[in-house]
Amino acid sequence: MRVFVTGATGLLGSNIVNAFLTAGHAVKALARTPAKTAGLYASGDVTVVQGDLGAIGDFAGQLAGCDLLVHAAAYFREYYAPGDHWDLLYRTNVDGTRDILSVTGATALVTPEAIRTLQEDYDMSSAKAMRELGAAFRPLEETLRDEIAWFRQRQVH
Repeated sequence: MRVFVTGATGLLGSNIVNAFLTAGHAVKALARTPAKTAGLYASGDVTVVQGDLGAIGDFAGQLAGCDLLVHAAAYFREYYAPGDHWDLLYRTNVDGTRDILSVTGATALVTPEAIRTLQEDYDMSSAKAMRELGAAFRPLEETLRDEIAWFRQRQVH
């Protein structure tokens, strides 16, 4: 399977990349700063794609041929710093999700439940964009559980 992962340098995203690499899948890992991926991933078929959810056109061609999009990128206000972050929250979490969904050829999309849950209170979530587009999504936890089960069934003891 060919997987495209957004947010691939974050704590969650990097672990998602490693889970798919360990299971033997090819991964394209989206990173705003590719240098941050050095030493981050397990060995395997990984391609680091430089890009940002604010400029999806810059990397949209890299989504071609991917079977699965794991959307783990999200903007959140780090350290609860003061200031007005609503525009950036909306552009990244809603518009960015809508834009990436509009260009992906992936047959499936999963998003981390924790990100959706944290953002639902303010309706600044990727789930809002998916609802507006009528897109179906599957919680990441279910997908990873199924991938691990699939991998374990095929291991030679």
